Amino acid sequence: MEKNTINKNLSRQVRDMELLTLIGIALSSELKIGKLLQMIADVCRKLCKAEASALLMLENNSGKLTYKFAAISGVNKKDVKEKPKGIGIYKLVIESKHPICIKDITKEPNSSGVPKGHIKVKSFLGVPLITHKNKIEGMLILTHSKPDMFGKYETELVTILANQAAVALENAKLNSKLEKSLKNLENANKELQSLDKLKSDFLANISHELRTPLTSIKGYTELLLGKKAGPLNNNQENELRVVLRNTERLIVLINNLLSSIKFEQADHVLFFSEINPEVIINNCIKEISPLLKTKGLKLNFQNKLKKPVKILGDVEKLHVVIINLLGNAIKFTEYGKIILKIEVIKGKKIKFINCPNKDKCDIKPDKKYLKISISDTGIGISKETICKLFDRFYQVDSSSTRKFEGTGLGLSIVKEILNLHNSPIEILSKIGKGTTFSFVLPIITKI
Repeated sequence: MEKNTINKNLSRQVRDMELLTLIGIALSSELKIGKLLQMIADVCRKLCKAEASALLMLENNSGKLTYKFAAISGVNKKDVKEKPKGIGIYKLVIESKHPICIKDITKEPNSSGVPKGHIKVKSFLGVPLITHKNKIEGMLILTHSKPDMFGKYETELVTILANQAAVALENAKLNSKLEKSLKNLENANKELQSLDKLKSDFLANISHELRTPLTSIKGYTELLLGKKAGPLNNNQENELRVVLRNTERLIVLINNLLSSIKFEQADHVLFFSEINPEVIINNCIKEISPLLKTKGLKLNFQNKLKKPVKILGDVEKLHVVIINLLGNAIKFTEYGKIILKIEVIKGKKIKFINCPNKDKCDIKPDKKYLKISISDTGIGISKETICKLFDRFYQVDSSSTRKFEGTGLGLSIVKEILNLHNSPIEILSKIGKGTTFSFVLPIITKI
């Protein structure tokens, strides 16, 4: 008989340990605090064959015991009175930080008694929930209407469960804080996106409003310079040329701003076609000639092609790239020359030196590419500055007394267009010696 009892107890203990392992896994995977607390109360009651169980959580860290029933199992909440006359046994559990098991609470001198209307209680087991930082979060309570229903075994069992529950509860609280923080970040991000769109829409509207009168000013100035309204003396002609030059500069700045906004809003559509690169480059040289003349610079076009080639790209966008790079070279060069070179190069010889968009490109080692390089003998760029050059609105000199004008959008637009063409752009530069910008485009005809 005794042997059977021992075997029965051992079987129960093995079963309970297996259950505790499974319960520990289940608790650690539940991150919703409400569900987690109820799961702890339910499991605890069933495991120890209690009539009722409850999870009490401390409400503040003041040291004064204030609690609430966070989860109740086995009875209706209306049958549990949350505010007994005193705190009695609850206080002992919290202050001792140890489990308290009472055979018959009605005979316990430390008990403050059961409140009126509360369910019948005799057997009592209370176990504190203690975090790894030795902080009391609350306590697990088991009750039974009969005396002596809980002993050493149930106390040890619930203590193990309470330790698992404390860890799971801490994880759930951290997850709750994380979710709240993520939600706040999400809302902040949405607000920033909304403000960013508002800013972009505002800039786009202003740019369109400015471009219309500027186009008219340019048109009328060209008419006057063409002497359609009558003859001009030398002073008048020179002054009108200044007006025209500055008007064209403003139109370029506004167009750059509009292009930048379109790239930001992913609103750019490319129209690919077969292109003769020599035609684009000659057009760009003609367009930039007045600016070269104004600064007294010369452009040396080095065509290293042995025969004509074709590339695939958007004519207008590639025109913008070359114009922006040439304009940049002219702006930062006071003396010397600008060199524009085109040549055929194999993919395996392409080096990604100071390349801000190499992760956007897929260069095939055996494929042939057209390499376009624009070099100047200007002020050069420091290593620290190179990594920022393609940021929107970045200025090499952003002071109010800066020498070089511009919006800081040209190179940003260049990078975005070349990204859409799957083309890397690299920079070589030395302070006081000059800078070379190079990019490549795949050749689509045999050489």
